[in-house]
This record gives sequence, structure tokens and C-alpha cells, in this order.
Amino acid sequence: MSWLSGIVVYVILWWLVFFMALPVGVRRAGEVERGNDPGAPERPRLGLKAAVTTAIAGMLTLLVFLLVDSEWFTFRQPCRRHELLQDCPRPPVAWSVP
Repeated sequence: MSWLSGIVVYVILWWLVFFMALPVGVRRAGEVERGNDPGAPERPRLGLKAAVTTAIAGMLTLLVFLLVDSEWFTFRQPCRRHELLQDCPRPPVAWSVP
């Protein structure tokens, strides 16, 4: 997975996790002032939710990177076996050290 793909996956996962975290721990305000929505949360704690979302999205992005980079999950076409039943050649990995 390229660095640009990693950024795109991270941003998508961040927003997905953030929207799932928004309703967690929300309580309605007891007294509603005139002009305020009665369903508005008392303390939304957006900073905490954004920080937790950042950590969770980072872990999920790492998991996606490991799955895409492993042989368990691939978008590549399977190679054809030779007549001598030799192993298929593996493409070079960009991050490996020779």
C-alpha cells in the first residue's frame, strides 16, 4: 500500500469512527434555554472523542496495512504454476531491506 493510499484509508476510517463515537456518553441538557435545541447534548466532549478516534483510526489503519501487505488478503491476480510445479515468484516489497 502506498503512502497516499494509507492517508486515504486513515481519513476514511477516522471519520467513520468519529461518527460512531459521537452518540457515546451523550446526555440531554436538563434545562433548555429559549432558542436552544432540546436534544442538544449537555457536554459533548468532542476533544476526548477526537483523541480516542485518532488512536482507534491509527490502529485500524495499521491493521488494514498489514492485511493488504500480507498474503492472506490481496488484490493481485494469482500467478500460474509452471510445468515443473515451481513456486510463483513474489513481487519485491517496497519496504524490505536487501
